[in-house]
Amino acid sequence: MQKLRDLVRLLDRSLMVLSGVLCLALVSLTFVDVMGRNVFNAPLQGAFEITQMIMAALIFTAMPSVCIRSEHVAIDFVDRILTGRMVKVLTRFAALLTIVCMAVLAWRLFLMGRTFAADGHITSYLLLPVAPIAFYISATAALAAVITLVQLLSQSPLYDLSILEEAD
Repeated sequence: MQKLRDLVRLLDRSLMVLSGVLCLALVSLTFVDVMGRNVFNAPLQGAFEITQMIMAALIFTAMPSVCIRSEHVAIDFVDRILTGRMVKVLTRFAALLTIVCMAVLAWRLFLMGRTFAADGHITSYLLLPVAPIAFYISATAALAAVITLVQLLSQSPLYDLSILEEAD
């Protein structure tokens, strides 16, 4: 189990670094576009299309890490009025719902990616292929589903959050 935890830790850190790089790319792109538009009256051509692709990649690159760390957005006001056992049942139900949603999303995006690839679907301005983004999002959604499934079956988190506190 320790090797799995080490692998998950490496995966999490790699995904967080990639998310950071994508975020930096998004900020840089926006800066160049705004400066070009306002200072030189020459906006960056295709910035909107690139922004859309980076945003999609950024969100779904972070999704497996959110699942690893169990940092989903949660409304926990109900926890105060329920028993500990009911909270555990609701937590497991939420994990099951996450698995189903991520798996269905991965499956549907994979099918869309195949269609996009077969049809040669490209963006309208820069003529970039759309299929790779669909396949990437499909893969990261599937990874999030698998991570959540492993955590649900093992009934323990794969990532010790105290490691994060030690780094601070």
